[in-house]
Amino acid sequence: VEAFSAGGAPMGSVSEGSLRALRTLNIAARGLHSKGLFDLELDDYDLVISLDADFPVKRVLGPEVEFRYEDWDIPDPLGGDAEEYLEVARLLLERIGDLLRREGCGS
Repeated sequence: VEAFSAGGAPMGSVSEGSLRALRTLNIAARGLHSKGLFDLELDDYDLVISLDADFPVKRVLGPEVEFRYEDWDIPDPLGGDAEEYLEVARLLLERIGDLLRREGCGS
């Protein structure tokens, strides 16, 4: 399994709060950088997950890009304190674990 992250409105850098949460959870952050959806070759992906229920991923990418889609509606911690970032990171880990088990990739 290979995963990538991109945003609808990239900030140009990974937030310090995100990096701190990753370090706290012992998740490697080396090489992470801010990127948008169109910075990726979307034809290569099997599944696109939107964390923002209000962002129209399917409409933005267009009908010619075929992919499975899930909407997780996870809050953006931007501007929040360290605990909010950590809470969102833990929620993402839980959802990713559920997805991997559902897809037969996890134990």
